[in-house]
Amino acid sequence: MNTAWVVATAIGLAVVAALGFRVRPPRARPVTGGPSTGTVELSHDLPEPVVRYHRALGFDGWHVPAVDTFVLWGRAWMRPTPPLRLPVRFWSAHRVGWSARQRLAVTWYGLPVLRAVDDYVDGHGRMRIGRRAVTGPEIDQGENLFLWAELLLVPAFAAARQRVRWQSVDADCALLRVPFGRGSDRLMVRFDPDTGLVSECRALRYRSVGGEKVGWYVWFERWTHGPGGWYPARISVRWADHRRPWFVLDVDGSATNVTIDADLRAGGPGADTPDGPTGSVPAGDALEVNTGRGAR
Repeated sequence: MNTAWVVATAIGLAVVAALGFRVRPPRARPVTGGPSTGTVELSHDLPEPVVRYHRALGFDGWHVPAVDTFVLWGRAWMRPTPPLRLPVRFWSAHRVGWSARQRLAVTWYGLPVLRAVDDYVDGHGRMRIGRRAVTGPEIDQGENLFLWAELLLVPAFAAARQRVRWQSVDADCALLRVPFGRGSDRLMVRFDPDTGLVSECRALRYRSVGGEKVGWYVWFERWTHGPGGWYPARISVRWADHRRPWFVLDVDGSATNVTIDADLRAGGPGADTPDGPTGSVPAGDALEVNTGRGAR
């Protein structure tokens, strides 16, 4: 057999295989939101940038639509290890303020080849990649932060839990304190001074079991209006010690008050007390109050 032909064939097959990871997956079928369940009244001591954000979405500053469940879906590029870049289908479902599940599928020529699920249910997180599951207090903290970062798109989240608190920082930033076990965690949220919409949030988050907390940045870009209301057309996520975002999601849609997995409804008002699920990782690390836009 001609050696050159063998080498050329091998190279050709490798190129064809690699090209499969450059093809974006198809859009997921849109979900229709459920019926309106009225409005909720939020605390009247909200920081001014938060009130401005609610008004930018078309709501009264302190009265926003009641939301029990929330879903968000789209297609992403994920960089688990540079320079590798993988196409991903993404689906996220929330019981607002209590639990969440993100389903991801790495695709090849649009077909799923590896599935992953991130959970935060009943106060505990779990990451599943294929048949492998990772748990631990660091995962609990990371998944809890992801839950609240996505819920910035649903203003009613502030009424879902007793221990959710907005605190003033300056004209364009506010600090969000959220429940985590018997304590709390926090995200610094920046609002665009021109549009009033959320533009960025940052926090200190565990990246791995046994590791240290790392600066974690989320950007909300190119806001658009669809059947589910206003949402950012792109969400980018980056670790502070990385030069590029490791996850870039192009959002295809969102919906509220829809049916979600039954087990996401675990917990309830009784869990929102000092005797609720224990978060054994301290969440009180100093968070740098840097109100400028982080380097990308």
